[in-house]
Amino acid sequence: MMGCADEKLTIEGNGGATISSEGYLSMSALSVDCRIDESDPEVGVLSTRATRASVDVSNFDCSIINEENEVVMSFKYSERPTEPVELETGDYILKIQSGDVPGAAWETPIYGTEKAFKIVRNETESISEVVCSLLQIMISVSYSDDLYERLGEDTKTTVTIGGNSLVYVRNEKRAGYFLAPQLSNNGVLAINGTYAADGNHDTSKPTNVTKELSNIQAGQHRKVHFFIEHAAEGNINIGVSVRDWVTDEIIPCNVSDLIAEEEWTESGEG
Repeated sequence: MMGCADEKLTIEGNGGATISSEGYLSMSALSVDCRIDESDPEVGVLSTRATRASVDVSNFDCSIINEENEVVMSFKYSERPTEPVELETGDYILKIQSGDVPGAAWETPIYGTEKAFKIVRNETESISEVVCSLLQIMISVSYSDDLYERLGEDTKTTVTIGGNSLVYVRNEKRAGYFLAPQLSNNGVLAINGTYAADGNHDTSKPTNVTKELSNIQAGQHRKVHFFIEHAAEGNINIGVSVRDWVTDEIIPCNVSDLIAEEEWTESGEG
């Protein structure tokens, strides 16, 4: 009977030297930064990196995953190995993520990234810097000043993406963060409340409108803005504009399905 206590491949060369089938990964110089999308409607996207003070990376989860999609090592960023780690030769991925992505939550951005690397026998691969990006869809809702004054305090906008929803009250300033279950996702805006056409809230009428958002992707910040739109014939409609922002790239958005002639009329119908 033959047995093997150590399955590592070793070859003894001249002089008894042992050549291993493993290589090494060094993470002693690894640093993690988070890319933050700061958008300005006038100048576009200002791509900046968050400071360590604004995003605590110490508790980011780190995993080393092999070609069989197996996690061969996991640790917190603050507990990363200071000495080279021995790994079998092959292709790997270093996955870093700040936490689990909730279905929908207020002001809860989750950042992450994956970096591929290769381990070569008897060589040391070093990873020194990675930049994490937003893993969710960011949605903010706002109203023009004149429209805001005509909407009742009970007006709410419900945003739903992938079955997860958040309710934005009229004066909501926070951004909502949504799970992106697909590469391209659809969303629904449901606006419910009251609207005073003449500015007199004693004569307010119920307003209920549902619109769709299409092709929403992780990493995008969609700014939904409602405003009063004056039609050529003198009627007043309520229009919707959507600005799409993503770090380092502006995503074109077709809003033809959001702004239509039959959009909310001054009388509250439609």
